[in-house]
Amino acid sequence: MTERAAAYPVQEFYPTPPPPVCYAPRHFSRKMSPETRFGPLVYALAALVILLVIVLITVRRGTPGAGDLASRLRSRGWVLHTKPGCGFCTQQLKEIGGGAGVLRMVCDKTSKNRTCAEAPGFPYWKNVRQGSVRIGLQSRAALEKMAKY
Repeated sequence: MTERAAAYPVQEFYPTPPPPVCYAPRHFSRKMSPETRFGPLVYALAALVILLVIVLITVRRGTPGAGDLASRLRSRGWVLHTKPGCGFCTQQLKEIGGGAGVLRMVCDKTSKNRTCAEAPGFPYWKNVRQGSVRIGLQSRAALEKMAKY
């Protein structure tokens, strides 16, 4: 060795690693039975299902169903006349939702209905009891008002 190498001692850049130590909490080291391990998960899922059922029941009771509106309109004497290919008629049917079949009368080339012939525009609402008429797309609020009277 040279004098220069002796003057600079070799440093150990990679010291030996410390022995492995487990820092996990003590309760993790115990063996858990499947009942203990999955018990909280089962309770959480059951609580979630119950909460979901409560929310669905509340939402369904809070807003009257679409079929409900259609049947109320029909009981008041309202009939909806629509025409195939009419975009506003399609929107009106979506506004009513399910149950619109009890209200709807389709006016096409083959229909011999006098009301279809006298309709100036579509969608065409006619109250067969009172004789009142509404032409055009009706909002949900207007439909609710029509169902009351």
